[in-house]
Amino acid sequence: MAARITVHAPGLAAVTQIVELPLAHITMQPTPGGRFLVAGARCRWRPGGPDPNAVLYDTGGQPVSAHVLGDGLAHLQATSTGHLWAGYFDEGIYGNYGWGRDGTAPPVGAPGIIRFSPPCGMKMGSMARGFGAEGHSGPRLRRRADGRAGLTGCR
Repeated sequence: MAARITVHAPGLAAVTQIVELPLAHITMQPTPGGRFLVAGARCRWRPGGPDPNAVLYDTGGQPVSAHVLGDGLAHLQATSTGHLWAGYFDEGIYGNYGWGRDGTAPPVGAPGIIRFSPPCGMKMGSMARGFGAEGHSGPRLRRRADGRAGLTGCR
């Protein structure tokens, strides 16, 4: 499948053609240097390891690198420094598509929200750091004093 990424600032500023897009159910984020990270929501764990579900493209639409962000990717936000914040839906947290079974890796998205170092490198931290450890709790959805719902982090 082919795709076209357009940048508007406020009018049309750039168009990048991606000739071959191997991912489904995608989200895209701009990254430093005019590059684009395209990520698919689903990621299978196979006997040889996980399938990459994110591809970093250059300004010409050519793939630069492929990465594993894990299954169940619901939200993705890149920062101006190239860090990525990823949020996961239930299958990415609890495991599906081979993740979290005997002999396989735990789901990448188990903490719920993760920050990846540039470009999509090792996990740098998460709101659920220490989840399950004594004295720590994962992020929780709670009502704030103003009545709005909000996430609270670790203790």
